[in-house]
Amino acid sequence: MNVPRLTTLGLATAATLCFAAAAPPALMSMTRLSAIDAAQAKSAVVWLRTRLEGGAPPLPQALAPFAGDRVPVSVSLWVRGARARTWQINDATLKEALERLGDLLAEMKSMAAGPTARIELSIAAARGRLPDGGLPATYALEQGRDGFGGLVDGRPIFVPPTELIKRGVYGSEELLPGRDLQLNLGSSPARMRKAMGGLAKELGLTSAAAVITARYRTITVIEGADRVPREFLGGTLERPPLTRARLKAAARAGAAYLASMLKMDGTFIYEFDPVEDRPGGGAYSWPRHAGAAYALVNAGRLFNEPAFTSAARDAIGAALAKLNPAPDGSKCLLEGERCYFGSTALLLIAVAEYRLATGDARFDGAGRAMAAFIRGLQRDNGLFYHYWSPKTGLDRGTMLLYASQQGALALAKWGRATNDAAALAAARRGMDYLAGPYWSFFLGKWFYGPEHWTCLAAEELDKVSPNPAYTSICVDIGRHFARSTLHPGDTPFYEHVGGLGLADVMPPHEGGTATGAEAMATAVAVGRASGADVARIREALFDTCQFLTRCQPTVHDAFWMRRPEMGVGGLFERQTVPMIRIDNVQHAISAMMAGIELLPEDPPGTRDAATNDFLNAKPAQRQ
Repeated sequence: MNVPRLTTLGLATAATLCFAAAAPPALMSMTRLSAIDAAQAKSAVVWLRTRLEGGAPPLPQALAPFAGDRVPVSVSLWVRGARARTWQINDATLKEALERLGDLLAEMKSMAAGPTARIELSIAAARGRLPDGGLPATYALEQGRDGFGGLVDGRPIFVPPTELIKRGVYGSEELLPGRDLQLNLGSSPARMRKAMGGLAKELGLTSAAAVITARYRTITVIEGADRVPREFLGGTLERPPLTRARLKAAARAGAAYLASMLKMDGTFIYEFDPVEDRPGGGAYSWPRHAGAAYALVNAGRLFNEPAFTSAARDAIGAALAKLNPAPDGSKCLLEGERCYFGSTALLLIAVAEYRLATGDARFDGAGRAMAAFIRGLQRDNGLFYHYWSPKTGLDRGTMLLYASQQGALALAKWGRATNDAAALAAARRGMDYLAGPYWSFFLGKWFYGPEHWTCLAAEELDKVSPNPAYTSICVDIGRHFARSTLHPGDTPFYEHVGGLGLADVMPPHEGGTATGAEAMATAVAVGRASGADVARIREALFDTCQFLTRCQPTVHDAFWMRRPEMGVGGLFERQTVPMIRIDNVQHAISAMMAGIELLPEDPPGTRDAATNDFLNAKPAQRQ
């Protein structure tokens, strides 16, 4: 257990709750400007599409009750992933605004025929105070739901949620700057003003003097790839209810994304922002590289897809090329001047899984050398040391999160794949400690961190020789994550349901939710085999899988992507941060693949139309 990280999390949570409790009621309250809802806004988009294509029908009757509401309205036309035009009406009734915007769209008729042309409509349905700076401004916006208003050279402007996501405003303020556990809950006022200035230029205004004046709770509706209007919730368009067919399609699409991100040299495009169409700036991570290869092996087996297995084989080969000689003929993955235990353990996990899935023994020599390195770093208590350097030798002081758990899983998989008794014995020594004395501290077994690797190691050893202690700790971990899952009554925001978070104070993080889902899926599997009651874990897993599919871009979410193949099937880092990183995809599809068989069967003869959302997400050529 990493106590410093948990302490940081506790302090961050306490600070956020204190702000929520102390925020002035006038700041938190909002005044309704219109009672229009998403269904009525969708009818407005259908009408705007008709105007774009040259028709001139009257406004839908469904909008009549709201025709006199004075609300800011914004309309954008997206073409080939870029915003062709944006118009705003901030000083008229809804009827007047829509009619004027319809006339403007009619002038763009030449763009209507293109299959990529999508209409976005955003209506400010409620208004609240928003100071121009300071802590209240930073934490007032509900990410993905709230836009804000202001004045640019004295003229009103309305900044909708899509603009804030595109310009990286949500989550741009670190709660604890400089800490390794960054909780980016706030929206930087400086970035808010910069976003407002950028939008003002697109609208033909200067941006010399931009002042924030109000926050708006918005209703945003955008056309999907089929031109059916869908509500924009968080960072993606609304989804149909989860089915087993849809979950299977989503998992396959995620694997296709990973395979298509593999470059000719066997490394991945580590992170990519498909909205800004640019790679991220993060340093390449070999542990996450190995984790992505491991997920591709499993996907190749589950979907009988040779392209996934081939991609995994090439990714494993690229990592094995970095192996360095270590003591007693062993080998480890060298990064810089030292070997990080977790990198070698994760690479052995991928190698062992490849052996189990294919029977191909081409990597056995490297596997034996890595298994020897991992066993050589095992401590007397069963855990492992986490760093070794060719220059300075063993680092006995630095202990890192997850690494010992990854080592136990690696040895368990390798032992099962090759009948290596020494590896299995070392894995059991590690799990004996992880299932027992590891939790002998204050709050032990009351609060669990990301212990999915512990569960996976327990499941792997259970396939060889079941151990009630291993099963018990995994089921406890699964129950913890089930309790931490947000259910419909826990949050007012539909898009947060199924995520792991703290009500609406701390929005769920997709990667953290995915690892929790992995633990829950494993807990259900080992718990059912032992007769444990895992019904609540299974229910939470269903909600969590649905949450993960909502964070995964489909063809309908590609309205703002110049290259949809660089985004569809991936997984956003957070719903309002459209950076896709390979480890978040890996954990999500691993949870999805494990969850497929745990979900109820779809009714006979039914076909989930939503699976078409990923038909273009096939293994692509190497980058």
